[in-house]
Amino acid sequence: MLGKEYKTIDMRKQGAENRLLKLYDQGWHNTDKDLGWDFKELYREVEKKVYISMIDKFMSGWGYAEGKLNRLVFECDTHEESMIVLNNALSRSDMRNVNYHTEKPYFNNKTNYVQYKNKEVYPNWYVLFEIGY
Repeated sequence: MLGKEYKTIDMRKQGAENRLLKLYDQGWHNTDKDLGWDFKELYREVEKKVYISMIDKFMSGWGYAEGKLNRLVFECDTHEESMIVLNNALSRSDMRNVNYHTEKPYFNNKTNYVQYKNKEVYPNWYVLFEIGY
């Protein structure tokens, strides 16, 4: 039986991260009790992908991006990956309007040529660039 300090929580009314934190605070991570919740699913909700978008000044205005802005959007699986991609983008003089998104960004195709990238396509973007790159 739960002690007085434990309260019943309606988990469906709270975000996944808050649900996990409350369960952790209540000590459920140290028990074998069946809560009826799929913790893997809750962790998947908390660890959503993030996206780093930017405008590539050099590639804008010609080729596939003729008359448009060439936008790159990098999909990141973790916060650490997003910080590496963000740092790499900010360290390059040909990248501008660098932004961090918690949802997949969409841009007007009439004015933007958008390229969605990930670590399988552009693996070098997911490791820190050397100074002077």
